[in-house]
Amino acid sequence: MLLALAHIHSLNLTHLDIKPSNFLITTSHQVKLADFGCAVDLTLTDQQDHEQMGDSVYMAPELL
Repeated sequence: MLLALAHIHSLNLTHLDIKPSNFLITTSHQVKLADFGCAVDLTLTDQQDHEQMGDSVYMAPELL
């Protein structure tokens, strides 16, 4: 799971919807990160514009 996150961060992407149901496990036991619907390319946008995006169930209270 951490390798998947490290990889997308190395591409200047942020997922914004990290939760257990967005990690999939293949039959060969590989972990895949899914659901990039809220993902943001940090090279194209201002990160502050997206502070309130993500699943409210998993967001930090200070962001709500």
